[in-house]
Amino acid sequence: MDKKIVKLKILFVLLAGLFLLIGCGGPRATDDIVQIMEVQDSTEVAGIKEIDKDLINRLRETSKEKTLGPDLQDISGETSKYSVEEYLIRFQGASPFAETEYRVGGGDILNIIVYDEPDLTRNGMRIANDGTISFPLLGRLQIDNLTISQIEELIARKLAEKQLLLDAQVSVLVDQYGSKKYKVLGEVRRPGSYSLKADEHLIDAISNAGGVNPDTAGKEVVVVRTVKVQKKNARKDPATGENKTVSGWGRTPDFGSTRPEESRSVKVVISVDLEKLLRGNDLVSNMTLQNNDVIYLPEAEFFYIMGEVKKPGSYKFTQEDLTLVGAIGTAGGFTNIAARKKTRIIRVENGVEKIITVNVDAITSAGRKIQDVRIKPDDIIIVPQSFF
Repeated sequence: MDKKIVKLKILFVLLAGLFLLIGCGGPRATDDIVQIMEVQDSTEVAGIKEIDKDLINRLRETSKEKTLGPDLQDISGETSKYSVEEYLIRFQGASPFAETEYRVGGGDILNIIVYDEPDLTRNGMRIANDGTISFPLLGRLQIDNLTISQIEELIARKLAEKQLLLDAQVSVLVDQYGSKKYKVLGEVRRPGSYSLKADEHLIDAISNAGGVNPDTAGKEVVVVRTVKVQKKNARKDPATGENKTVSGWGRTPDFGSTRPEESRSVKVVISVDLEKLLRGNDLVSNMTLQNNDVIYLPEAEFFYIMGEVKKPGSYKFTQEDLTLVGAIGTAGGFTNIAARKKTRIIRVENGVEKIITVNVDAITSAGRKIQDVRIKPDDIIIVPQSFF
């Protein structure tokens, strides 16, 4: 009987030890799920196939070649960047619609009709570079930066002042636009410079440039615009009688008058959601164009996944919150021979190359989504083959 009791005690101890070993053998919440290693050259790390090494090197070179182009090189990190709403509040008083009546300039060609006076009617009249036109009986008229209605009023008034026509009916049309320009660059079919016409908007600019390249365009449109800002002094608020001081540069508040110390032109960057713009249900995003605007459609950002997934390749980076598990799902999931516990992310941050090794099984099977790794543009995900 004593021997049986001893055997049972030994068996119990062995079983307890076995359970303890099993419990310790699984991944712990804080250990070995994500490991980060800085490397000189990620292609020299064991387990990366030669064919994958060549692809990694090509992707590196492609990433280095991305530039903004000469028209955007002077947009530094210090240039202020705004959403459309932020820009409108700061520079246009929260109105989504800037002045839309066209103002003429040198290079525009006008048709001027004086009704019942064919001798005064002129078609194809080009505005000189100094903003003047030579009109019959009136000589040279300065019309630079005037609207169509202002030109009509000017000619009628001058004819009346010279006692030529007391109630002239004048109609002015812009036959050809040439004084103002904008550029459309990046992922459009016909990038280049275009004449700015009356009441043109952002969607018109993209359409004139042949439309978006859907396979390569990113998720935003960038508008680079030159605006004039003033540095403002203190002024009295009529509601409270208190002096209000606005520091820095920007639009003048509505109350009181200001005496600007100085003004200057600065470039601002306005970011527009491309998908909302193309859907046409966001009127605020469809901004009115201004002279010398540069509209830039950046190339889409990508992440890359290779190795033991069902659909390896490059994928558009469209989600800011994309994680490793989600990226693998986008690529069809693991194959049957994937080393799920040794999935690697090759990433370059601030010029330092890193390899992030992730135990995906520990994240998915144990419900540890909080430890899933967020994917960034240009990440290269490698799923090696399992040999067991």
